[in-house]
Amino acid sequence: MPEASDVSVLTSADVQTGALLWVCPELGHDLPPVQIEQRWRRIADALKEALPDAPWRQALPAAVSAPDADALLSVARRLLMGWQVHTPVHMGLHLVRDTENPQASELRAAERAARRAPLGAVGLSADLADRLSRTWELPLVDLGHDASDPLKVLALPLEGASGQPDPVALRDVLVVLRPQIGGNDPARAAACADLIADTLTGSLARSALLRVVARESTSRLTDSARAVQDAFTLLGASHVMLGKGHLGDSGTLLLNLEVLAKGQSRALWSDRISVRLDDLLAGSADGLMRAIADAHAALMSETLSVAQLPAWQSLEDHQLLIGASQLMHRLSPASFERSRLLLEGLRERAPNQALVHAWTAKWHVMAALQGLQRRREAVAEAVICCQRALEADPYCAMAMALQGYLHIMEGHPPSEARAALARALDANPSDAFAWLFSALQATFDDRLDEAHDSLKVALALSPLDPWRYLFDAVAAHVHLARGDIPQGLAFAERSARQRARHAPNLFYLTIAHARSGNLHVAHEHLLQLRELWPQYNLKLFWDTYGGRKTAHATDFAWALTAAGLPER
Repeated sequence: MPEASDVSVLTSADVQTGALLWVCPELGHDLPPVQIEQRWRRIADALKEALPDAPWRQALPAAVSAPDADALLSVARRLLMGWQVHTPVHMGLHLVRDTENPQASELRAAERAARRAPLGAVGLSADLADRLSRTWELPLVDLGHDASDPLKVLALPLEGASGQPDPVALRDVLVVLRPQIGGNDPARAAACADLIADTLTGSLARSALLRVVARESTSRLTDSARAVQDAFTLLGASHVMLGKGHLGDSGTLLLNLEVLAKGQSRALWSDRISVRLDDLLAGSADGLMRAIADAHAALMSETLSVAQLPAWQSLEDHQLLIGASQLMHRLSPASFERSRLLLEGLRERAPNQALVHAWTAKWHVMAALQGLQRRREAVAEAVICCQRALEADPYCAMAMALQGYLHIMEGHPPSEARAALARALDANPSDAFAWLFSALQATFDDRLDEAHDSLKVALALSPLDPWRYLFDAVAAHVHLARGDIPQGLAFAERSARQRARHAPNLFYLTIAHARSGNLHVAHEHLLQLRELWPQYNLKLFWDTYGGRKTAHATDFAWALTAAGLPER
């Protein structure tokens, strides 16, 4: 990451898209003028020390810009740590289109981000957070909706948080890193690298003897120099598969693959293969399939029956799917809508591609959970998409897992959801969402120990999942059902830090606080829940809760009543 000297003041000669930092001390009306002057001076001196080579203007509140958002955030965190005792300050970051001439609207947005964040934290606009390279390492807190200000703001406190996977949930854990592929067309080579990574991950994940970390987590490791170490330390890998190759103008990919074992300097397995891009897109790359089987044999001393690889009409179609899935993972509602448009376009371009329909089903499920689409309409659309996905590929694990969850949402008999989730895990034993939905279904069936075991596997399979707030919300549900109120509350609060107005989690927060005796706090969360679910009452809880026949459902109902939920 660049040092502070790489950051320039607004008078920099460079004109490019970057980030803007707005800084102002907390100025109480009862402070004497001399203390106000001292606070301004401390800020000015600290900024000059952090930016020794940059031109400086005595203009406060201070506003500095940089082409690198990560570098500017690093400076802000260091300064805030130095100021937190003597000079409480408001700090906010927002995107700026022109680092030399920021617009008044950009300055106001940075100021609003600073004012909404609590003292001792840096306020980030959601658009700025999307630009950071390692956002998943930051314990961001969603500040929720403000009716008077549409700007979505996240707060970054100084203290960090560990997202280490459960070391006992999995034993042999493989992380497949995105290979480094060069070529005369960098964009085409990058798209080919994504396709290879998806193919390797999806094929090896079918092994019942191996756990493969989800692509949603591995795709966060974008720094090639640190990726292998991050895979071992952050993702809990026992083995890492990586590759390096070159895509020629003729469409031939020369690829070196190797598997590294934790704590060993020499590769456990390596191979050099040649793949025609047309064959890879058609799902008939025999050389790659052989290498996958050989790598699995080296890891497990067993053979792996690799199913038919997914077929694509063009590399660009796969690239669009990657873009759509990444947009779904961002915090910005606008990005979520752009994801929908990309998926709709892909359904027209690749109507026979199962993954396109499965991701569209996932979009509808997420839209319902976030209140962006009516539940009944979303479920109906998702059911159709899952059916189309399975018509194209009867072994599409994502579609099977979503089918199981949709059975839960629709209130179908538990046996239907269990059967769909079992089929998903048979097709892909490393599908994190299938394990997560299995944990939820087991909770509804009052099989709480089984739910806890499935939850641990889900969390370990995708420890950096962009939808981690959903994993944490289900974890809160499982622990609350087991009667572990402190742990349930901890997971619910962690989920809330990522999505302040996620309706199911407000439900769990209400229950956790009520059962902890904090009825006032529980009532506040219940009011927020009823803003999103205005018709929600105790009768509706009993009608819709999937585990209404369990013992913990009575405890949940008591907690909701104590928090103030009306009978009807």
